[in-house]
Amino acid sequence: MKVCSLFSGIGGIDLGFKQAGFDSVIGATYFQTRDDYKKYLNWWGLLDRKLFDYALEYLGEHKNEKTFITLLTVDSHAPLGRLDYLDEKYTEIDHKDYQMPTLPRAFARFGQDVQRFLDGLKQNGLWDDKTLVLITPDHPSYSNMPTVDLFTPFKPEFDNLPFVIVTKNKISAPVTDNPLASQLDIAPTVLDLLNIEPPHAFFGHSLFDTNAQRSVFDIKEDYAVITTQEGKQVVPLSSSRQADKPLLDLMRTIDLK
Repeated sequence: MKVCSLFSGIGGIDLGFKQAGFDSVIGATYFQTRDDYKKYLNWWGLLDRKLFDYALEYLGEHKNEKTFITLLTVDSHAPLGRLDYLDEKYTEIDHKDYQMPTLPRAFARFGQDVQRFLDGLKQNGLWDDKTLVLITPDHPSYSNMPTVDLFTPFKPEFDNLPFVIVTKNKISAPVTDNPLASQLDIAPTVLDLLNIEPPHAFFGHSLFDTNAQRSVFDIKEDYAVITTQEGKQVVPLSSSRQADKPLLDLMRTIDLK
């Protein structure tokens, strides 16, 4: 399987992808060499729409190969969303929070870019029974000055992460309703969908494993909060307590067997 990462950013993360085993990492350094892409490089990186366009190009070139790619987009990552979409046109929403740079505007435009990408897969013969598209962010949204009214009163679901699976085949397997399902479960779920056994080092479990005993590890600068179905435990990372040692060893150990 060919494994590739496409990212919009100007740099700094490519080494991590190479260390993780990606065959190729394509980012701003490459797009700066392409006249048809470099004019869309500004601000934090390449316009999301153009990153999706390149993904279609890349998948077309490797149409007859098993290919796994990740796309790291940036247009909805800053506090106000992308400020300048250059000459790209979008269908706008008639609401004050969509008439200026805000995260809601960035989310709405991202949705249009995703739909355009999915349509492109179908138009280019890249959408079949073996095609799988997963969409998820790296953290939830948050309130800022232009959108404070949208987050008032605050609701717990604002802290939830969307995890969208798009496939031609209907997925009938039940998904866990465990409240401790978290970002830790995304990678195991992806591997489950690909029929690949996850490494022992993973703390999470596939979202399709409805019987898993789940835990959430929230690691801060100098302490960790571990939440299980029995409750929460706060452990200083510098703890010398013998009772904390197995837990600290677990968080610091990589087991790929």
